[in-house]
Amino acid sequence: MRHPPADDGAAEDVQDDACFPVACLCRHLGVSRSGYYAWVMRPEAERKKRDRALRHEVAAIHQESRGTYGAPRVHAELKARGQRVARKRVARLLRQQGLRARRRRNFVRTTDSAHSRP
Repeated sequence: MRHPPADDGAAEDVQDDACFPVACLCRHLGVSRSGYYAWVMRPEAERKKRDRALRHEVAAIHQESRGTYGAPRVHAELKARGQRVARKRVARLLRQQGLRARRRRNFVRTTDSAHSRP
């Protein structure tokens, strides 16, 4: 049976839908009941399966870098590990998980050589 991913907040919607008859929900959404049941029984798409597996690896690389790697460096690490994946796909997976690279702090010069004292 098809279940929405837990990370997008749709799990609460599924629990709410359990209180209503399928026929009423289908009529409200403008879809046929047979279409709904066909969607429920349809197997998960291959891309979605690969994304789920890749999502864990991307998160692991991000964590190994202590949160400093963004999409370009995670992509380079995946490439070094022998995985062929697009940088934009890595960026999308990072974005979906809410992972961002920590920015490097700006260099602050604390020495004032132009002071009036010797």
